[in-house]
Amino acid sequence: MPASKSQKKTPSSQKNSRTKLQKTKAAKTQLSHLRTLEAERRKCAEKALLESEKRFRTLIENMQEGIIIVNNDDCIQFVNQRFCQMLGYDAAELTGYVGYKIFFDSDEQQIIRSKNQLRTQGISDQYEIKIRKKDGETIWVLISGAPIVDADGNVNGSFGIITDIDKRKKAETALQQAKQALEKRDWEKTEDYIQAKESLQKAKDELEHRVAERTTALSHANEDLLQQIGERQLAEEQLKQSEKRYRLLFNSANDSIFVYQISPKNKVSKFIEINNVACEKLGFSRKELLKLSPTKLSLSFDEEQAARLMEKLLKERHVLYEDLFLTKTGGIIPVEISAHLFDFNEKPAIMAIARDITLRKRAQEQIREQAALLDKAQDAILACDLNDYIIYWNKSAERLYGWRFEETLGNNSFDMLFSRASSQFIEARRSVLKTGEWQGEIPQITKNGKEIIVESRWTLVQTNDSDARSILIVNTDITEKKKIEAQFLRSQRMESIGALAGGIAHDLNNIFSPIMTAVQILQVRFAEDSRSQRILNTIESNVKRGADMVKQILTFARGVEGERVPLYINHLV
Repeated sequence: MPASKSQKKTPSSQKNSRTKLQKTKAAKTQLSHLRTLEAERRKCAEKALLESEKRFRTLIENMQEGIIIVNNDDCIQFVNQRFCQMLGYDAAELTGYVGYKIFFDSDEQQIIRSKNQLRTQGISDQYEIKIRKKDGETIWVLISGAPIVDADGNVNGSFGIITDIDKRKKAETALQQAKQALEKRDWEKTEDYIQAKESLQKAKDELEHRVAERTTALSHANEDLLQQIGERQLAEEQLKQSEKRYRLLFNSANDSIFVYQISPKNKVSKFIEINNVACEKLGFSRKELLKLSPTKLSLSFDEEQAARLMEKLLKERHVLYEDLFLTKTGGIIPVEISAHLFDFNEKPAIMAIARDITLRKRAQEQIREQAALLDKAQDAILACDLNDYIIYWNKSAERLYGWRFEETLGNNSFDMLFSRASSQFIEARRSVLKTGEWQGEIPQITKNGKEIIVESRWTLVQTNDSDARSILIVNTDITEKKKIEAQFLRSQRMESIGALAGGIAHDLNNIFSPIMTAVQILQVRFAEDSRSQRILNTIESNVKRGADMVKQILTFARGVEGERVPLYINHLV
C-alpha cells in the first residue's frame, strides 16, 4: 500500500516542477527584454549627447580666434586648436598651468592679475597686450575677456577670446526630467529584477540540478548590466557637462555669431544657430532670428558681391569683409564679418562672427576730418612714432620736401630729412621726450637735395594713460627769411666799414695837408736845384694821388654817386 500511494503523487510533483520551470523561463525572457530596451534607450541618449557635443565642439574648434578658459587662480582649464597654433603650444603643455606665468613678462603679469580680479567681480572687457609664444617671440593680441558664472551667480573662472538662454534652460529642464525619468525607470526595473531574482532563487531550490548554470549566467549578466548602467550614466554626465561648457562659451562671446549652411547652388540657408549677443544686438528674439537668413539682415546686400565673396570663401575657406546690419527697430549697425567655412554633419556650413565697428567708423570719420583740416594748413605737419618712423605727412609737407605721403609712410624721418648727423635733431628728440615739447631752428634737406632751414615745433603725443605714443612736428620754411637777414647784416657791416673809412680819410687829409705845404715851400726855396725839384715833384705827385684816394674814400663813405666812365683794362695792364 505505501508504494501505491507514492506512485499517485508523482504526476502532481512533475506538473509543479514544469510550472516553476516555465515561470523561470518567463522571468528570464522578461529580464532580457528589459535589458535590451534599456540598452537601446541609453544608446539613443548617448548618441544624441555625442552629436550635441560634436556640434558645439566643432563650432569652438573652427573659430578663427583663440579660446582659453581659466579658473579664478588663472590655471588653464581649456584651450582650442587655434590658440595652440597661435602660440606654438600643444594643449597638453598648457592645461593645468598658470597662464600669466607662461605667456607674459613681469611687466604684463600685474595687468593680467588685475584683469583676473575684474573677472571675479563679474566684469567683462577688451584690452590689448603683448603675449609670449613658445619660441620666445612676443606678439600683440586683442583679448576679449568675460567671467564664467555658475547657476548660483558665483564666478568660478573666466574665458578669453584671443585676436586676425531660453533654449539652453529648456534643454537643461529636459535633461533633468529625462534624468528623473531614467532614475524612476531604473528603480522600477530594479524592483522587477529583485522579484525575478527571488523567483529564480525559489526555482533554484527546487530545481537546483537543472538551473544552476543558468542562474550563474544571469548573475554575471546582472553584474555586467549594472556596470554598463554606471558607465553610461558617467558618460551622460560628462557629455552634459561638455555641452554645457561649449554652449556657455558660445553664448558668452562679445561678438555676434551666426551659423548657416550652403545649398548645392551656393545659396545660404536660414540660420541654424545663433548666440545670445546676436539677439541682443539686433533686437530679435531667438525664435525670430532663426527664421531669417544673412541676406535678410544685410542692408547692403548685392548679388554680384555676394557671389564674389562666396567664391573666395569656397576657395580660401575664410573671408573678412564689412557689411551693414538692419536691426528689428530699423537701426543700422556697421559690422566687420569674419566668415569661416567648415563641415557640419558632413555638409558645408559657415560660421560668421560679426563685430560691431560703430565706434571704429566714428573714429575713422573724425580722423579723416582732422586730416583734411591739417592738409589745409600752410605749415608742414608730420607725425612720427617713438622710433622716428613717419606715420603722418600732410599736403604742405609734400610741397615743402617734395616727398609724397605714400613715399614717406613707414620710413625713418632722420634718414629722409637730414644728410648727416644733426646735433639739433638729437637735442630736439631728447628735449621732447623729457619735457614734452621743443622749439627751434633746424637745417634739413628736400627730396632733390636742396638744403633748407625750418622753424620746428615738436610736441609729444600721449595716450589717456600718459604713455608716450608719437611725436607731432610742425615745420615752417624760413630759408628765404634767413637769406634776407644775412643780406641785412652784410649791409650793416658795409655801413660800419664806410663810417670807419670816412674817419680814416679825414685823418689822412690832416697828414697830407702839411706835407703838401712843405713841398710847395721847398720847391720855392730850391728852385735852382734840379735834383731837389725832381724829388719834390715826385713827393707832390704822390701826395696829390693820396689826396685823390682819400677823396674817393670819402665819396664812398658818404654814399655819393660818382661818375661812371669806361675803363680800359689794357692801359692798366
